[in-house]
Amino acid sequence: CKDWWDFDGFNHIAVWLRPNMNDLFGNGTAYFQATNNKNGTTKQTYIKPVFKKGVSTRFNRLSVPGWSRGGEKSQGVYDDVYVALGANASARIEVSDSAVYDQSSIIAISTPMSWSDSQITLTFREGGLQNGTAYLYVIDKDNIVSTPYEVTVRR
Repeated sequence: CKDWWDFDGFNHIAVWLRPNMNDLFGNGTAYFQATNNKNGTTKQTYIKPVFKKGVSTRFNRLSVPGWSRGGEKSQGVYDDVYVALGANASARIEVSDSAVYDQSSIIAISTPMSWSDSQITLTFREGGLQNGTAYLYVIDKDNIVSTPYEVTVRR
């Protein structure tokens, strides 16, 4: 992925790693998504090993930011860091400014409080969304995006 970062605005970044459970050093899946006002939504899926031989197959920390660039435009401010583990880790609820998910320029993640096949209870987080119509998406454990549900944002 290139040309995905907006140095002058908000960036929504989603990453998940799914190792090959039959061979932890074999090809797994890495998914990257970035959304912002400048570039819209950029997605990339990589099929490659998640773990290297000789390195632990467990994560023991998360560093945010994982990198930093010096200079006067570099001021990292992070909000709503969401970490999920396990077989359903990529399942999530997101609210977007677009009725077409891949054309989103703003995405806000909401926190699920309970989740079943017939009902989801969540804490709605409007993020950078403005008052008016927005679209709620349910993304399943396989990263498949639902059809949008129209919602109204009122701040």
